[in-house]
Amino acid sequence: MIELLVVVSIIGLLASVALVSLNTARAKARDAKRRADLKQLVTATELRFDQMNNYPGTAGWFSNPNHGGLDAALTPTYLARVPDDPMNANGYIFMYWRKDYVGYSCLTGGRPLSFGYYAKLENPTSADLATISDDFDICVRNTWGMNYKIGS
Repeated sequence: MIELLVVVSIIGLLASVALVSLNTARAKARDAKRRADLKQLVTATELRFDQMNNYPGTAGWFSNPNHGGLDAALTPTYLARVPDDPMNANGYIFMYWRKDYVGYSCLTGGRPLSFGYYAKLENPTSADLATISDDFDICVRNTWGMNYKIGS
């Protein structure tokens, strides 16, 4: 009987270790998807700039049904669809800002030819954190907790 209890406890311990590893792997996979989705959005935004000589207006959060206006600006010409966050269909972990936006006290604006796509990664690396580089990016990080940026 004691041997059976020992075997069951060992199996339980191994299962819990495997579950923790699986959850970590899932979080890393979601972060990789976020990075890839933002890279795709940057490419579409740059293609739009090449044709129209301007970046889409600020969208902020992607939480509304048309992704803050990015659907109208980028689809279907430059992108089939604006991606949603892999963890939440409401897309609340993605943001887009054109860097001339001044709607918050720390957003200094003045850079209409710059933009940033931001994400809140679950397991950011030091390289991810290093993408937050200027005062605009720091404001987005400090205000909304974004820890990864790609853009100009």
